[in-house]
Amino acid sequence: MPLNDDGDFEHAARKLRTEVGIDDRFCPDMIFVLNELTRLGKIKGFVCVPDEKMTDDASYDSDERLLNVRESVFRVLDHPLLGPKQDRRRARFSIAHELGHMVSGHDGKYFRGPTSGKAIMLGSRIRPRENEANKFAAAFLAPSHLAKPIMTVEQISELFDISMYAAELRREALAKMDRRARKIDRPLPKGVADWLREQREKGYNTPSLDREDARKNPNTKRKQKDDEGDPEK
Repeated sequence: MPLNDDGDFEHAARKLRTEVGIDDRFCPDMIFVLNELTRLGKIKGFVCVPDEKMTDDASYDSDERLLNVRESVFRVLDHPLLGPKQDRRRARFSIAHELGHMVSGHDGKYFRGPTSGKAIMLGSRIRPRENEANKFAAAFLAPSHLAKPIMTVEQISELFDISMYAAELRREALAKMDRRARKIDRPLPKGVADWLREQREKGYNTPSLDREDARKNPNTKRKQKDDEGDPEK
């Protein structure tokens, strides 16, 4: 199932959370998730691989429908309070990332881990799929019905036990979905807004800047209507 926008990732993540029975959990046990996926037939199973035989945190093989997990990563998931917080959060995201490949129907083998050489060699076909898996993972671990757009990145990170990187992904997606739902334009980057102001001073029409000013100063539009008067009166 190809995932194209934030709404697709949100729907797919929520669907999988519901299927494995963790829809109301802020910090679901990822080993429990893997066991449930196996029981439901979503994956054939998962294998704990010795560290010396696997440099990546986890990998998913779509042909075998198997998820391989590095032994040290599995230990972190199995004993979440014994290791450093960053290791636990990385391990949870790594598993959710591989689930993103599974849900998206990505064919082949995909890896999640510290091996930078693979990232450098990622081709134009693979890199977008890695980004898609990241977005799914963030949506799976911090779904919109539990995470709110008013939350800060730090709050999302602490509440859902995810890294700042994952929390930033979610904060951006939540804000975008909130703007879309309320039909609010995305804020213009400062450099773009400054350039448009220069163009407006030269006499050019700048409707996007007008909308940006109205977004920042909602009273401006109301004042303009008051100054012009109500044509129906």
